[in-house]
Amino acid sequence: MTDTEKQYDWTQTGGFHARLIPAIIIGALICTPLFFLLCLSFRMGPTAAMVVSLVLGLPVGSFLGYLVGLGLGKKRLQWVKWAEDNGWEYTAKPKSSHALGLQHMDQLKHSNLYWAHAHKSNLLTRNRDGRCSCIHTATSFSHLDLKHDSQNSNKAKSSISIYLLVETENECPEMTIHARTLTDRIKLPGKLQTVRFESTDFNQKWTVKARDPKAAYDRLNQETLEFMMSQDDELLVEFTSGLMIIQRRLLDSQSMFFAANPRSFYERHFRFAEAFTRSVPDDLLKPVTLSDKDSSH
Repeated sequence: MTDTEKQYDWTQTGGFHARLIPAIIIGALICTPLFFLLCLSFRMGPTAAMVVSLVLGLPVGSFLGYLVGLGLGKKRLQWVKWAEDNGWEYTAKPKSSHALGLQHMDQLKHSNLYWAHAHKSNLLTRNRDGRCSCIHTATSFSHLDLKHDSQNSNKAKSSISIYLLVETENECPEMTIHARTLTDRIKLPGKLQTVRFESTDFNQKWTVKARDPKAAYDRLNQETLEFMMSQDDELLVEFTSGLMIIQRRLLDSQSMFFAANPRSFYERHFRFAEAFTRSVPDDLLKPVTLSDKDSSH
């Protein structure tokens, strides 16, 4: 039974509240000793303190645990409903990388952007016309930081990123697109070479690196460059074999808004990916539709 089926089962069989029993027990186990210590601080005897903690701490802790569990459960059910409305399947906490459902898992291992060992949550997957897509949140304090390098060392690195992975219908030339940094002026060892375009403004804002610079130059046209010029520089795009990987890094200032409404950030990611694939020539990447809510594309 999938995670999604389990969550629907909570509501359809009345098992939703039964799922809250662990939260109730944890709440009681936390509050009861706290009440006992509080009573001792008021110089109650051990016996009296134990009675008060059982009479007051046990029900208060159970109720607080119930409320916390209820809130968390409702959030997961909101994810399930939102995913269904948009044509995706939801998994709260994927247990392994195989939950991503990608056919190109081996290629993902060679990605320069993907945090293979980060904690993943709120995974959505879908398969349309043989192309699998997945999106999830990744949390880690140790990752490749292409934007905030030594020149921006005074900026706090975000520990949260949203990853969207889309399988392409053809093999794409290996390349990355990321915001330009000071180190991009230095020729560093590696298989990827910097690609220069005729647009000076684009070259000043974005850096494109590719294994085959000519292939990258031929497949990112003027429409692509103009589209990227209108985007914020927390985005990183990578093509590796049969995969397109889009990473959106969240700054600390965005984390609070993300916690309040993470699905709005996912929708924003969908819109970028859909528009990006339509700005890129079809021989690099076929346009993709990621939300069933809007069938006008």
